[in-house]
Order: sequence, then structure tokens, then C-alpha cells
Amino acid sequence: MTELIQDPKSGFWVEVAPTHCTNGHAYRQAKVLVSWHPCTCAGTMGHRTHQCRECMAITYDPPHTPDGQWEGIASL
Repeated sequence: MTELIQDPKSGFWVEVAPTHCTNGHAYRQAKVLVSWHPCTCAGTMGHRTHQCRECMAITYDPPHTPDGQWEGIASL
């Protein structure tokens, strides 16, 4: 689940993003694609996704469950 921390300068709450994909590749500039996928699983409105640009592994936060229905995703 996403960890939130309060930025000491602005006072805003910000997400703590993962630093590596599930295969161990470091997320750094131009190596990760951050997105949002609408979904109905687990009572959520969707998932923040991090996709590794090296191995294409995707992590979902919160984790996706099999009972969820992806919403509004079109094929390119």
C-alpha cells in the first residue's frame, strides 16, 4: 500500500514511490512510467502503476485482485 509522508517544506502529503521494480531494476528518470488505471477491485477507484522501462514489469498500488474490473482501458 502507498506510504504517505508529509513534506516538511510545503506541509503537503506526498506518496513514497517504489525505488525498484519487482525484478530489481532501479527506477530513475526515463526508466519508469507512472500512471493510473481505473479499476473496481478491493473497493478502490483504481491503481497507481509503476512500469519498468527495462523489463516492462508493472506494480499496482493498491495491489490488483482477481475480482476487479478494469475500467475504460482501450487498446492502442
